[in-house]
This record gives sequence, C-alpha cells and structure tokens, in this order.
Amino acid sequence: MTTQALFFNSTRKKYNKYKSLTPNEQGLYALGTFLNLNASEMTNGYFQLYPSDNSVTMFNTLRSNIGDTEYMEHYKKDYKIYLSENNSIKKALKSLFPDNHFSISAEGAEFLDGVGNTAPEHTIRLIEAVDNNYQLYYILMGGLAPIELKNIELSNAKLFNVDKDMFFQDDDLEININIPSIDKFALALAKDYFKRELTLEDIELTKEIFHISNPFLSVGEPFSITLEPAFNSRIVQVIKLNKKWTPVV
Repeated sequence: MTTQALFFNSTRKKYNKYKSLTPNEQGLYALGTFLNLNASEMTNGYFQLYPSDNSVTMFNTLRSNIGDTEYMEHYKKDYKIYLSENNSIKKALKSLFPDNHFSISAEGAEFLDGVGNTAPEHTIRLIEAVDNNYQLYYILMGGLAPIELKNIELSNAKLFNVDKDMFFQDDDLEININIPSIDKFALALAKDYFKRELTLEDIELTKEIFHISNPFLSVGEPFSITLEPAFNSRIVQVIKLNKKWTPVV
C-alpha cells in the first residue's frame, strides 16, 4: 500500500479509509493481495481468494489504530466479497485461441479492505492459464486506479522490473496507456503472486487491450466489451508466453 498518486487519485478517493490516520484526513486506499494457488479449486464455479499474510498484517495495523475488529473476523463473516470465478475467462480464451483448450492454474488479486469484489473497477486480477500443450498464459484484468497504485508499490519495492510512467497524457491531455509498461506490470505480478521469473523476451504475443464492464462475478457470461473506458470498466490484457507451465511452488 502506498499514498503516492498520479492520474487516478480522484478515483481512489471514493474508497479511501482510515482518514484520521493521515494528514488533512485524506485517508488511505487500503489495497491488499489475495491468492489461490490450488489448481483443483479453479474448476469450481466459485472459489475463494485468501489474503496474504502481509496484507492481513497491514489491514490489522490500520484497523487497530481506529479500534476496529481484526481483519480475519471481517473476512470470515464477509468471505463472499472475496470470491472469484473463471468460467468467463475460459470462454474468452477459447474465443481468442479457438484451436486450444484451457484450464486455470492459479489466480492472484488485489482487493480493498471491506470492499472486495463489489467494486470491480477497484480490483486487479492476474489469472494464470494453461493450454492443452502446457503453454503458459496470463490474463490481467483491473481498474486503472488500482493498477496505477499497485505499479507504484512494485516500483518502490525495487524487486520488480516495472515502469513508473505506465500512464501518460498526450497533447490533447488524454490519458493513455504505455503498452510495454502494462506487459511489465503483468509479469511483475506473476513474480509477486506466483514466484515466476519472466521477462518481456518470454512473451510470444499479446492481444490488444480492451475494456469490459462486467460484474466481477460474471458467472460464465461473455465479456461486455467497450471501445472506450467507462466509469466502472476494467482493462483486459491477454499475454501468451513461450514458456511451459510448471506447478507453482
């Protein structure tokens, strides 16, 4: 978590919490990491994503400072807002690569404390997929506001090859996405979530980024694709690697 901001600070403010802990009561955008590395659970209609130990510690620190309940008490009660599903992902992959069959091996995500999947535009997902030839794919889905902040966090950690200038303004002051930076970000998440050591040279191809406005839990529905970002939309980037899948350890 970090309080640095660039283009999407105003979007994040809606979900800032713990305002008494920050100067001018600006609050914090309490974004944490959630994982499920069990490939057998990926075959379920819905499956649980579990908070990382570091995220639980962060949430508990923030909560204790305002006398709130411990995070895991909330998580056990409201676990449904930390569910995911990937039937829509498999349908999308099949439409993009019709000659292949796909399975999902793991998923990592970023959720806001107490918000979870109820605000899709404030989430990030990285889904690891495998085709029938055991070739590796990544599907990055997320809102621009959390992606911007997570990218800054990874950059500050000094352990990941990411670019700080993921977004930029053109001469018309429109915000644009630096595509190679998005690719680096996805590979950095793969390292952060799944301990995969990958570089841009490992990418065989990428599909053109598109926007979707589906709910987080789409229950197998096809993506609702939009040409331009909407207030509740997420970007999707599909990456095919020239690497074979190996189990996450």
